[in-house]
Amino acid sequence: LVYRARLAAAAVLERQGRFAEAADQWRTVAGAPGAAPWHADARLGLARATLALGNAELAEAMVATLERSHPTSDRGVVARRELVRAEAFLALDRW
Repeated sequence: LVYRARLAAAAVLERQGRFAEAADQWRTVAGAPGAAPWHADARLGLARATLALGNAELAEAMVATLERSHPTSDRGVVARRELVRAEAFLALDRW
């Protein structure tokens, strides 16, 4: 319950443009051993916040790492990951 609340708080902070605070919440969930079911969601949120804070290269690397550590065939999840990657590539002029 605590980790889901942190994810929800991070999402609200992200919508408010408070990316550093959102990143703190996502980082806490992503690093918590008891939060394994939410690690992938937290890591993708952290990648989005990293991108919003201006580090597109790290954000793209985070998505690549996420894909290796938490592979999925869920089209919605894949699409959300690819959106972050595409935005990072645009920011890096690699598109």
